[in-house]
Amino acid sequence: MIKKLIIKLFRLLGYNVESNRKFLKNVFNTRFQKNVLISYVIGPFLSDAKRRGVGHTMGMECYTAAKIFQELGYNVDATQFSDKRNIKYEKYDCVYGFGYSLENAFYSDCAEKIKKIYYSTGASPFYSDKQTALKLNNFNLEKGLIIPKSARLVPGFSTLSIIMPDLNITLGNAFTANTYLEINPKLNVRTTPVFYYDCYDCDLSRKNFNEARKHFLWFGSGGLLHKGLDILIDIFSQRNDIFLHICGASKDETKFFDYYKPIIERSNNIIEHGFVDINSADFKNVMDKCAFVVHPSVSEGGAASVVTVMANGGLIPIISKSSGLDVEEFGYVFDVIDKNTVLEYINEALKLSNDVLYEKALKTKSTVRKNHTYEIYRQNLLKYIKEALGQEKI
Repeated sequence: MIKKLIIKLFRLLGYNVESNRKFLKNVFNTRFQKNVLISYVIGPFLSDAKRRGVGHTMGMECYTAAKIFQELGYNVDATQFSDKRNIKYEKYDCVYGFGYSLENAFYSDCAEKIKKIYYSTGASPFYSDKQTALKLNNFNLEKGLIIPKSARLVPGFSTLSIIMPDLNITLGNAFTANTYLEINPKLNVRTTPVFYYDCYDCDLSRKNFNEARKHFLWFGSGGLLHKGLDILIDIFSQRNDIFLHICGASKDETKFFDYYKPIIERSNNIIEHGFVDINSADFKNVMDKCAFVVHPSVSEGGAASVVTVMANGGLIPIISKSSGLDVEEFGYVFDVIDKNTVLEYINEALKLSNDVLYEKALKTKSTVRKNHTYEIYRQNLLKYIKEALGQEKI
C-alpha cells in the first residue's frame, strides 16, 4: 500500500517510477490556452541556471526553446527524447525536439492539428549512422576490433520526424542542412550556428607561437571513433616533433582505451588530460599552449566543442567538412577522413610562419566571437519557432 502511494505521488509530480523515465508537466507553472511538448532532455529543468550554462550545450538549447514557447504563450511539458511512454497528444498544439515522443505524434489520431518541429543537433541520422557505421567497419578491417560504443549511432531512429516535420531546425551549416534535403528536397530546413561558452579570452599577443605551432588539440567527449581520435593517435604516435593534447575523451569507452592506452603511454608527445573543466586553470593552460584544434569527425552539427576552443583560445581549426563549420577563410577543411589526408593537412599547417599563425588565430577568434554567440542562436530559434507556428514569415 505504501509503495503504491509513493508511486502515485511521483506520478502526480510527473515521474514514471516503473520505467525510471521522467516526464515533467508544466515546467514553468503557467496557465495558457496552448500546450507544447518538448522532447529532448529534462536535465535543464531539474537544475539551477548556473549549472545549465556549463558542459554540453544541449541543456541550454533545450531550456532556450522552452523559454521561447513560454514567451509565445504555451504551457511547456518536457520529456526525455528516449522515453517511450504513451502520450495523450490531444492536449498539445505543438511537439518540438526529436525522439520517440515527436515520432509518435505523427501516428496520433490528432496528428493533423499538431505542429511538429524537428530539432536536429547535427546531420541527418540517415547520413550520420551510415558514416559512423562505415568508420566502425574500416576500423575493424584495419585493427580487427568492433567498437560500436565508440561510434555515435542515433538512438530511436525517427523516420517520419526526419522526412515530414512542419519545420526542421538544424545546428550547423549548409552541409548539415543538405543531408536532410538530399532525403526530402521539399523539406523546410532552417540552420543556426552553435554557440560557444565564453570562459577565457586568451591574449593572443602573448601566445608563444614558436612553441604553440607544435601543439595540437583534440577536444571532445563520447564517440571517439566517430570523432576521429583514433586517426590522431595513429598519426602522432609516429611523430616526435609535434604534440597531441587529448581533452575530455570518455573513459567509458573501455575497448577503445584498452587498445590505445599502451600506444599513448609509450608516446611522450601524446598528453591525455582527461576531463577538463572549461572554467579551470587547466583549460586556460591548454588554450595558451596549443595553436591548432584537429577534429576529423564523420558527422557533427557545428561541433560546439571546437567552436568553444576557437573562441577562447584562437585555436586554428583543422576539421572535416562534415563537422558542419564554415572556417575556410582562416582554417583547414578536408573532405576525406583518413590518416593520410589528416596528416597532409597537419603538415600543411606546420609550414605557416609565426606571423601567419598569429593572424589566423586572431581571425579565428574574432569570427567565432562575432558569429557564434548565444544571442544569435536564441534570435534564430525564436524566429524559426515563430515561423513554424505561423507567427512569422521568413
